[in-house]
Amino acid sequence: MADTVPRQTRLEIPGVPRHVVQRGVNRCAIFLDDGDLQHYLQLLAEAATQGMALHACVLMTNHVHPLVSCPFAGAISRAMRQIGQSYTPASTGSILRCGLSVVERQR
Repeated sequence: MADTVPRQTRLEIPGVPRHVVQRGVNRCAIFLDDGDLQHYLQLLAEAATQGMALHACVLMTNHVHPLVSCPFAGAISRAMRQIGQSYTPASTGSILRCGLSVVERQR
């Protein structure tokens, strides 16, 4: 069995914008129609009303590149996790396959 090393804690400096990448599992499409896009944008807007600042966002069919910042450490991870957890059940209910999920990475 190979030794595993846990991922390093992400550095989140309050007020400093972070480039976040969210991808579908196995890089599968996460937006299959305009309704999916609108739902994801609504979730981003809701996060923005709860303290996360959205500076820019690029939406691709299988991934998203938001540039975000928050007023306190740890808030970006929590906000993006909430978006992913809210988006995934709604999107998997609209299609007949499993494994559609959103994986978060910050750069």
